[in-house]
Amino acid sequence: MKIEEPEEALNFPVKTSLLAVVTPYATIGQFYLALIEKIKVFSDSIFTGDPARQVVGDQWFPTSELFAIKDTASAVAALQLIVEQGEGTQKSPLSAGELAHYIGLQKSSIRRS
Repeated sequence: MKIEEPEEALNFPVKTSLLAVVTPYATIGQFYLALIEKIKVFSDSIFTGDPARQVVGDQWFPTSELFAIKDTASAVAALQLIVEQGEGTQKSPLSAGELAHYIGLQKSSIRRS
């Protein structure tokens, strides 16, 4: 991830209440679960942007997979979809009928070696 950092560091102001507790996560699945719970705590009040400015459209993905995040329900649904697709899932990587993203990446890197 270090190689993807911008040349000049970006400064994103964050309310100190968001930084009050820093919790290490052993897995990405634990992180997504904690994120879902925090979104539920803050509720719809954190969704202030115009959903019309988000890139959505069925020319890239089905609307069941690519949709505007406008409230708690849509944010939780999006994160659950990410987990179901294999980013932190507790299921077998083959249970969904296709490889989880991580497993698919590992498989393609093995072929290149």
